[in-house]
Amino acid sequence: MSEHDQIQYSIQIPDDQILDWIIGSVTRNNDTPEPSSAAKIPRVPSRLSEKHNFAPQAVSIGPYHFGEPNLQAVEKLKPFFARRLFLREFEALISLYKKVGEEEMMKDLRSFYEEDSTTKYCDKVFTKMMLLDSCFIIYFLNHAYRWVSSLSLG
Repeated sequence: MSEHDQIQYSIQIPDDQILDWIIGSVTRNNDTPEPSSAAKIPRVPSRLSEKHNFAPQAVSIGPYHFGEPNLQAVEKLKPFFARRLFLREFEALISLYKKVGEEEMMKDLRSFYEEDSTTKYCDKVFTKMMLLDSCFIIYFLNHAYRWVSSLSLG
């Protein structure tokens, strides 16, 4: 077993009033208004994208660049990341897929993107995209955190 495999990863949570306030705000049933349904994940404005290259070079997250040929290498790896994230918990992965694919959830998820940017994807493709992209982001952040933590231990 390598030294890297032996490192225990844990998140150090500070014990302070801010943390208590955050935890309390998500666990209490309060009168916090729902996020605005008008909030969208925007495309890069054309005046910026024409001036600077904002096109993804390796990975697509969400529908705006989904399916582009130059991004297929990572797209093909996303199921691997989902399996690694869930390890032997395939039932949980299936359950999550079903939850993301519920009609109301689909409507909500699609509403976060610019109008007509998701209509070319059937619910099955859009659900798979949302699930695999989410798993990829979580897997990536988890491993980036572990990598940075290992640097500080060395």
